[in-house]
Amino acid sequence: MPDFVGKVALVTGTSGIGRATALNLALSGANVIALGIDHASNAALSAEAMGLIVQHADVSDSRDVARAIAEIE
Repeated sequence: MPDFVGKVALVTGTSGIGRATALNLALSGANVIALGIDHASNAALSAEAMGLIVQHADVSDSRDVARAIAEIE
């Protein structure tokens, strides 16, 4: 995977493909924000990887995504 040092990545999903993507990007040096709806998956990903910001958000609701991003900023 390319070097993503200094880049910010927003990943939707904290399980399955989203989880794998977030972990790979973090390992490649990116600052990763992962948005997920499942509390258990959010907690597991947050505990597993240092440097990841995991936020609860329903990505099908633009207001919820905006709220999550505003909280991170």
